[in-house]
Amino acid sequence: MKPVSPHIKKANQNFGQKLQQIQKQRQQRQQQSNQSSLVEEEPIDDGVEEPLKKLYLVAGREKSILRKHPWIFSGGVAKVDENIAVGENIMVCTFQGEPLGIGSYSPHSQIRAKMWTFDPHTKVNQRFFDQMIQNAYHSRKSFLWGKGNGGRVIFSEGDGLPGIIVDQYGPFFMLQLLSAGAEYHKEKIVKALCKIEGIEGIWERSDASVRKLEGLAESHGLLWGKAVPDRFKYQEGDRFYWVDLKEGHKTGFYLDQRVSRQKVQELSKDKDVLNVFAYTGGFGIAALKGGAKSVINLESASLPIQISLENAQIPENRTSPNQIFESKEVNAFEELRKMVKEEKTFDLIILDPPKLCEKQEQKERAIRAYKDANLHALQLLKTNGLLFTFSCSGLIDSTLFSQIVSMASLDANVDIQVVDILHQAPDHPWKPTFPEGYYLKGLVVRKTN
Repeated sequence: MKPVSPHIKKANQNFGQKLQQIQKQRQQRQQQSNQSSLVEEEPIDDGVEEPLKKLYLVAGREKSILRKHPWIFSGGVAKVDENIAVGENIMVCTFQGEPLGIGSYSPHSQIRAKMWTFDPHTKVNQRFFDQMIQNAYHSRKSFLWGKGNGGRVIFSEGDGLPGIIVDQYGPFFMLQLLSAGAEYHKEKIVKALCKIEGIEGIWERSDASVRKLEGLAESHGLLWGKAVPDRFKYQEGDRFYWVDLKEGHKTGFYLDQRVSRQKVQELSKDKDVLNVFAYTGGFGIAALKGGAKSVINLESASLPIQISLENAQIPENRTSPNQIFESKEVNAFEELRKMVKEEKTFDLIILDPPKLCEKQEQKERAIRAYKDANLHALQLLKTNGLLFTFSCSGLIDSTLFSQIVSMASLDANVDIQVVDILHQAPDHPWKPTFPEGYYLKGLVVRKTN
């Protein structure tokens, strides 16, 4: 990860000081009025709102907007007004000038605009972000996380907030701003997040490669309140994980696999388990907690391996001192082939590779890689054993993924049954009007011969 420049550090410090002042004033007002609501009741001054500049669509391209798909590609733009700032709010109009809604402008991206609202009369201001963020937070806090201390609070388009990702770990919010519009409204977003009760700090992890497509530089560090610790003890059900919030993948952990980890835990008792592409051992710890006899994790990076071993030492994660938990620093594809040659076998195998396909030109290569991994996993699986296999590549849809697994079984000369279908956790919702939001596909298959 690139070091943070002194300019970014100074900007974030100034930004954080300003937001701390806002939070202090808010707390004083709440104490005086003894209010319990999360959002201030007094009117919010968003300043004088000037008429929005306009983006005009190519004739006929309004159909996707009318179906409430939030992306406008460059080929669908007929013309735009001049002097629009990167990320600025714009009125999206038909070719004839009929307003369709409000989006954010991104001149450097192939996705030229992303919609905040399909109501042209909605004002995308501080009150808008306050309400949207509150709605997203409360929809999860009330019933989705269950026993635990965090999860995903905002999932971009799935919550009507394109480019905004917020994950909660205890009293901390981890914020990713992945679009020009999200970056443009950064201060409003952080101000809205500050109003959530019990939050002590907001840390930015806007270091994903997708920002480059928006013409944005990486940005990470403290935005408000307390700094996050180097390691945070995250609870998921009755499992515990050490999470590297500052440098780990995504915002530190793969929160989207919460439900699938629970299923692995439920099916691991007395099993020999192989966890491939293990990262910090999320699935491996679930198997350990479920009473697995042995767990082997395959991971290519040394730091995640070290964290996985630390996770295995948390007393709550074990059911017996005799359980074997091993993590190997290897190339997963090569190690699978080696294990096949050594005729090793397992009762339960998890394949959860990273995104193998980000662009259309990578698709054929990704298909071969998925097939290769599933082929060898099926060869290592005992009869009646279970394979949990996943793809998080958006360009590999559910139908294609099932076909890949089917082809792998044919090449391995084994029969399989699909006994369960898995998805991203429910705190990662997606809308039927935006199928791109459904990205994580999983199958649980039983080897029957």
